[in-house]
Amino acid sequence: MYKNVKRSGFTLVEIVVVMGILGVIMAFLYGGISRMRKNLNIRTTQLALKTVSQAIEQFRGDTGEYPRKFEDLQARPNDPKMAKGWVSPYIDVNKFPQDAWIHDLMYELKTKGSKPPYLLYSWGPSGEGSAEKEWVKFAE
Repeated sequence: MYKNVKRSGFTLVEIVVVMGILGVIMAFLYGGISRMRKNLNIRTTQLALKTVSQAIEQFRGDTGEYPRKFEDLQARPNDPKMAKGWVSPYIDVNKFPQDAWIHDLMYELKTKGSKPPYLLYSWGPSGEGSAEKEWVKFAE
């Protein structure tokens, strides 16, 4: 009555098990890639901060003072004392300095005698208004 027929293919249980295994593997890969991307963005931002810091220090060397705002690095300041020593744009005049998340970098000149004399940072991945623990700061 019944013929002994060999079936080829996979059972539903086998397919579900394989899909589960693939799902677990993909979850591990995604987590690793996300961490790598975050670390890369932080390193890229730290490099941008270092580059801007070097421009700030060059400005100080030429003018004797720290810039009051980023724009002083791009165009001759209005202050005659600073303008006298100003040589040329210290950063690209066509592009405002940004972090890896495409947010503008932040620069705050502190009061004279403060150490460090300025605060240079990125808001981090969340952007403007993020908690200070998310900021990427320049540290010499």
